[in-house]
Order: sequence, then C-alpha cells, then structure tokens
Amino acid sequence: MSLTAPNTSALEQATEIKQKQQIIKEYICTVQQLADRIALGEQQFGVPYTEAHQAIDDGRIEETVEVCSWLIDIDRFERLERA
Repeated sequence: MSLTAPNTSALEQATEIKQKQQIIKEYICTVQQLADRIALGEQQFGVPYTEAHQAIDDGRIEETVEVCSWLIDIDRFERLERA
C-alpha cells in the first residue's frame, strides 16, 4: 500500500507526510481541548457528560447558553471519537 501516488518525488512525499502529521496533531489538540471543556462542564453542572441530555430532561440542570455550549462540545467530541 502506497502513501502517495507513483512517480512522486521524495520532497513531495516528505511534504505530504508533514501535512498529514500536522492534521493529526490538530485533531489530537482539538480532541484534548474538547475533553478539557467537557470535564469542566461536568464539574460546573454536577453531572457526567453522558447524562447531560437526561439531566436537562429531568430538571437536574437548566438549559442555559452555557449548558448548550457544553452540549455542542459533547457532540463534537463524540463525532471526532467516532471518526
């Protein structure tokens, strides 16, 4: 299995590898930032992120702008984890 197209120069291959490494670094950074914000939300709202929607439904937390931002972070985190 080839990482690059045939007849690609070593410099082009190295550039492509560096670009892919940068994408991976950015992905890891984004996932970590989301995980940190989600953990802060768990502390702030007093519920595990896996119970966030249920906590709103049963009245344990109120659906404020801050909670909605937390839910968006949770959704992005879960999507990235599945990618």
